[in-house]
Formats: sequence, structure tokens, C-alpha cells
Amino acid sequence: MFLHRLLPAGRRPHPVGLVFLLDWTGTGLLLTVAPVYFTSAHIVSATQYALAQTVASLLGLLVSVPVSGLTKRWPLRRILVGLYLWRAVAVLLLLVAHSLPVLMTGLCLLTLADRPCGPLLQSLVAESQAPDARVRLMAVARTMANIGITVGALVGGGLLALDGRPPLIGAVAGDSLSFVVAAAILIGVTGVAQARRVQPVKEAAAVRDRSILSDRRFLGLTALNGVLGMHKPMLMTALPLWIAVHSDIPHYWTGLLMAVNTVMVVGLQIPLSRAAAELAGSARAMAITGVVLAGAALGFAAAAGRGATAAIVILVAVTVLITIAEIYQSAGSWGVSFAYAPEEDRARYLAVFNLGNGARDIVGPLLLTAVIFPLGLPGWAVLAGVLSASGWQLHRSVMRSPAPPNPAEPADAASTSTP
Repeated sequence: MFLHRLLPAGRRPHPVGLVFLLDWTGTGLLLTVAPVYFTSAHIVSATQYALAQTVASLLGLLVSVPVSGLTKRWPLRRILVGLYLWRAVAVLLLLVAHSLPVLMTGLCLLTLADRPCGPLLQSLVAESQAPDARVRLMAVARTMANIGITVGALVGGGLLALDGRPPLIGAVAGDSLSFVVAAAILIGVTGVAQARRVQPVKEAAAVRDRSILSDRRFLGLTALNGVLGMHKPMLMTALPLWIAVHSDIPHYWTGLLMAVNTVMVVGLQIPLSRAAAELAGSARAMAITGVVLAGAALGFAAAAGRGATAAIVILVAVTVLITIAEIYQSAGSWGVSFAYAPEEDRARYLAVFNLGNGARDIVGPLLLTAVIFPLGLPGWAVLAGVLSASGWQLHRSVMRSPAPPNPAEPADAASTSTP
């Protein structure tokens, strides 16, 4: 049972883990059902559905920073509640999506509110926890997210056994309900966002409206973190395509290797994240990420031309390495972003930091399939070098230029409760 891990020092259940669990259960449900339904019902082709998702993702990236900047004017909790209720309503539009334009509109409206939730929830963690407890709570939240998306996918798979519209109706209803309940939990939070008073507009403009683009150190860390986030396209794109196109391995091994990843993340994210509780530990975690990911890249090269049995053994090792890198990169990125995001403009800085992940999701799959795969061993070797160097450079940048201390958190900011 993982819910006991949501208890911080005050022994009161923290809402963030529950919100992540609900959010990703509904999201996993919809992600499993929607592509299958809309393509099998011949409403759109697979290419058209992918196009709609890409447009929605790009739009979500564009609005993430401005929406996060709204914390200058309104309390963080109020914004999060509004975003979750927006998502609960927006997903209902998929029920009347009988053409590509309507489907794309629905996905865009959903993603407009979805993208900012990540950095805003991370900001909520920062406001409610002492600095040395933030990475742990994010690790708990990420563990709950993995449990949620797995449960959602399993329920979605069961719904797909039904014919006609019931799978879509069930998925949309479940997703919408998960957002409503998450919003209700956030409404019940006390002593979090309210602990930090929203500054008057004139004062906020003087203190916060500086351009993040002038913070070259932060932007450099953002870019390096995006490179080290290549574990995601390596797992989600390179691994299944390698099995499908470049080997004689039975295709069901894709699902088995994904299960290995999920089990490892659920079991190891919390204990391995303890090493990143301090900034120096976060920097070391990023250096480890670069080395381990480099090993995974070379593993792909080593599997080329092997028989099925040998290739399976190598790809199991590659999956383990990718997962270890994923765990350390997640923990390290939380620690680094918390440390370098100034308290007075934290939400906007965290949103910018997450842009690196968004760029990775767009560029990474294309880089792997259009460049690395055709090049073979030289491509994987160059990628391994870039990943290792990125981890070392991020570690070096942090250790040579420690983050300035943020003002102390209010004494009552660590107190949270749920209904």
C-alpha cells in the first residue's frame, strides 16, 4: 500500500499524491480508449489523430508559461481548481467529436488546461513542503501517477472489449469524474497557497516581470534537462520500433518490457529519490542519468544483428538502464528546478523548465527514427556521448554556481489537509 507514503512530517495526508493518482487514472483511461475508438470507428485516420494530438501538444506548450504566470494575480490553489474543472468540461466535447475539426478542438481545449497543471502542482509542493521534503513528495506523486495510468489503462482495455460507443462514453465519464474529484480535493487544501499573500499588482510587476529569457543559467539547465529526458522517447519510441522493425523478437515483448519499466518506477522512485533531497545530490543524480542513458544507447547498438534470444537479453538490460535513468533524472530535475526557481516567480520558472520536456517529446522521436536508426552504431555512439556530456555539464554547472537561497517558507505553509 503506497498511500501511507503521502504522510509528511505532520502526519496529515498530503493531497498532491491523491491528485496525481486521480489525474493519471483518468488520463490513462482516455489515452487507452480514445485513439482506438476514433480510428476504428473511421472518424479519423491514425495519421489524423496523431496530427490532432501534435497540434494540441504544441498549443499546450505555448500557453503553459502564460497560464503559470497567473499566479502573480490569483492564488495558486484557485487557478489549479479552475484548470481541473476546465478539463472536466473540455473532455466532454469528445462525445460529440464526429469529425477531425471537432476532435482537434476538443483535444486542444483539454490540453490548454492540462499542460500548466504539472508545473503548478510542483509549485504547490514547493509552497507546502520544507525544501528537504519536496523531492520526496514529488517522488510519491510520480509513483502514484504510474499506478494511476496503469490502472486507467487496464480499465480502458476492459472497456474496449465492448462494441460501439460505450468504451468512449465510459472513458470520457471516468476522466471527467477524476478531474472533478481532484478539484474537490484541492478546494479542501488549507494552509498552502494562502500562506503566501499575492503581492499587489504594482509590486509584483516590479519584482517578477523580469524576463526569464535573460536568466541564461536557468535556460541552460532547462536545455540540459531536456536532453537528459531522452529516456522517454528511447523507451516509448525507440524500444517498440526497434522490436517491430529491426529484430525478430516477438512483438509481445514490447508490453513485457513496458511492464518492467512500470514495476521498477513504482518500486524504486521513492527510495532512489532520497539521494536528491539536497541540491548536490540532485546534481549527482543528473550526472548518473547521463552515464546510464549512454549505456542504454550503446545497448541498442549492441543488440543489432543479434539472434532473438541474445537481443531479448540485451533489450531487457537496456530497459533496466533506461528506467534507472528515468528515476534519477526525474528526482534530479525536481531538485534543480526547485532550487533555481525564485520563490517570487516560482510557477512561471517551473513552467519554463518543463518546456525542455515538451521540446524533447516533439524532437526526440523524430531524432531517433530519422537520424539515429539509419546511422546505426555511429548514431548511437554520438547520442551516448551527448547524453554523458550533458549529465556531466549539468552537474558541473550546478556545483560551480549554487542556487541563491530562497526566502524562508512561512511557518504555517507546511500544514496541509484534505477533507
